[in-house]
Amino acid sequence: MKSYSVENDELLERLTALARDGSKRGWWDAYGQIIPPAYANYLGLEADANYIRTYQSILIPGLLQTEEYSRAVIKANPALVRDEVVDTLMKVRAEPQAILTRDQELVRFGAIIGEAALRTPVGGVEVMRAQLGHLAKMTEQPNITLQVLPYDVGAHAGLSGPFLVLSFAVPNDSGVVWLENPPSSLYLDTQEEVAGYTLVFDDLRSSALNPADSLEHIARIAQELGTKGS
Repeated sequence: MKSYSVENDELLERLTALARDGSKRGWWDAYGQIIPPAYANYLGLEADANYIRTYQSILIPGLLQTEEYSRAVIKANPALVRDEVVDTLMKVRAEPQAILTRDQELVRFGAIIGEAALRTPVGGVEVMRAQLGHLAKMTEQPNITLQVLPYDVGAHAGLSGPFLVLSFAVPNDSGVVWLENPPSSLYLDTQEEVAGYTLVFDDLRSSALNPADSLEHIARIAQELGTKGS
């Protein structure tokens, strides 16, 4: 394991190069003084991925966040974010979301979201209700699968925390795991490590509600929030 960079530097160079057209810079390069190198590397890998799987226990996955929800998340920790860079960070958060709806080379996206993430009113009741509605809307995309891990599952494979598994259209490549723990981040890129997190994701997928029941669960939570807000 190696923090702040993929252990296989040759793999990282090859993957991030896929997002660049010749000498064309990635969009994230414009924010080099705002975002740390580890996150810039992640954005390059995310842009190159053809399949992203994520488990999030207390937050909505970044690629599915509304602008208002993202802003509330960013501003929640003043120790990590200065007020003067919030708007810039909002742009950095919003830009990658296009990979889920672009016309060509759509990335497959599978998300498992813990119930706590759906019930925590980040930004207030109205912001959260809009966020839940956005989740339902995004699942209309054929490349997006969303499942809810309800409270009553009890102990489960994801108790060690959230993670992302990124896979690429690269021969013989096992992918990369991204663990984000502010203020640091960690990449895992050995075949054994990626296989381990893939197994965890598959176990969580089996424990979670199926996509149709997940949408119903989200709708019930949104209705409950509406009752609280009235």
